[in-house]
Amino acid sequence: MIAYWLLLVLLTHWPNPWPHKGEPKFVDKLVHFSLYAALAWLALHAMTVRRGTLSPAVRCMIVFLVVVAFGLLDEWTQPYTRRDFDWFDWLADTVGAAAGIAVYYAWQRRFRFTDRS
Repeated sequence: MIAYWLLLVLLTHWPNPWPHKGEPKFVDKLVHFSLYAALAWLALHAMTVRRGTLSPAVRCMIVFLVVVAFGLLDEWTQPYTRRDFDWFDWLADTVGAAAGIAVYYAWQRRFRFTDRS
């Protein structure tokens, strides 16, 4: 989980490889969506495996809020590495986080993993 988070920070803070006019906007949003969906999935899985006493709904809300807040922090710090703050990137991060949580619970139900809380 920590290794993925560090990779995510590196990828989103690497100086922009495309000039502003030639940047592929759709691909960029898809990348943000995918990276944050995976982050939310991993975070939720880590919380579930920990066998805490939190209900699944509370775990879901915590993961969602933390991942969305991290996405905003990520966008806010990108100008320091010659990247641009983009509200639509953050929106893609947010939708990706929600999708990652939904996919986790669908995956958990499909394979009948029991909730250990």
